[in-house]
Formats: sequence, structure tokens, C-alpha cells
Amino acid sequence: MPDRRPYRVREKGHVQIIKRRGVYIMKDNEITRYAESLQDYMVEMRRKFHEHPELSGEEHETRKILIEEIEKMGLKYRLLPGTGIIAFIEGAQPGKNKLLRADIDGLPVQEEEVNLSGHEKVCISKEPGRCHACGHDVHMTVQ
Repeated sequence: MPDRRPYRVREKGHVQIIKRRGVYIMKDNEITRYAESLQDYMVEMRRKFHEHPELSGEEHETRKILIEEIEKMGLKYRLLPGTGIIAFIEGAQPGKNKLLRADIDGLPVQEEEVNLSGHEKVCISKEPGRCHACGHDVHMTVQ
């Protein structure tokens, strides 16, 4: 008897991907498991960016790190004038394009070693007078 389910299931690594009505989806528990598998990497990358902020137009080392990671992922990319970079994530099917944008610059601000509760921070800038006080370190990490 033929399979009449309105979706197809395939395995990709440890993640089960379901195709339903032409769209690939993952079950909630699979998404959670996949996200958890990336946690250590994400923390490591966020701390690397946070500890070494570069001011706008001076993000040469930051761009090198981003290029390294993009190349590890096997993505195509294009360098822009200055310190910009565009990476391309291509799907298997033609369709609409989406844009994910991340600022990469730090601010000319001295970071405090303690948080607002008075506790010592786990990770602070190692660059005097510069820090990622507005979340750009996280933007680069998650995108």
C-alpha cells in the first residue's frame, strides 16, 4: 500500500526534517536538541567577539573571524569596501530572499568589570576604552 501521509520524513544527522506542503519543518524537540548542540559554540563565539571589540570602520580582525566561520560553513560570501561582508545562504528551491543583518562594531566606552547587581562579569572587553555595550557581539554570533 502506498504511503499517503501529507508529508515526507528524512533524517539529516540527528535532526528529523519533515517536508509538508513543500516546506521543510523540524519538530519542536528536534529544534531544541539542535539548538542545545550549538550552545557551547555560540557562547565561545560571543565571548570572542565581546572580548575584542573594534570601533566602526576598524573591524578588520572581527571580519577575519567572520570570514573564517563563514568558510567553515561552506557559504559563499562577498567582501564589501571597508570592513563589510555579505554571506549567502542558498536554499534548495528558488523563492523569495531574506536578509539577516548584523552590526559588528564596538563602542568607544570603557566596560565596567561588575554588573548592575555588583557581581563580577564572566566576560568583559580586553580592549581598553572599547566594548560591545549594545549587543553587536550577540548579533554576529546568532546570525
